[in-house]
Amino acid sequence: CFLKAVRGEDSYMKVHAQLKEVGREANVSIRLLKRANGWKPFLYKVHFDACKFMKNTRANPVAEFFYNIMKEYSNVNHTCPYDHDLILDKFRLSSDLVKLPFPIGEYAVDTTWFVNGQLWARVNGSCRGAVDM
Repeated sequence: CFLKAVRGEDSYMKVHAQLKEVGREANVSIRLLKRANGWKPFLYKVHFDACKFMKNTRANPVAEFFYNIMKEYSNVNHTCPYDHDLILDKFRLSSDLVKLPFPIGEYAVDTTWFVNGQLWARVNGSCRGAVDM
């Protein structure tokens, strides 16, 4: 996983995750946090079965919100099993993707991934800014 500066303060993220075994079960936890005298929960905290979610992405609106932000940049686009590396390539967060008004501030996303019942990865990131209200 790395961040690469594109220009100025713009950067993109690349994640290349190698599965050591076929992923037949996948669960994801996602928390959105806002910095205010420390990191505080903000709006969303979800835990979902990723295999079921990929069968019907509209069944969980919060998970769908996060999936829609990253799906264009990812090969995580089908139901289980996952028998290949998982890739998020040149992901760049922009206000066009978010489509929700956020007040000016610093935000973080904390994700935890479980594959076949085992903790597999934690991917976290933060950004500063706002989407016009």
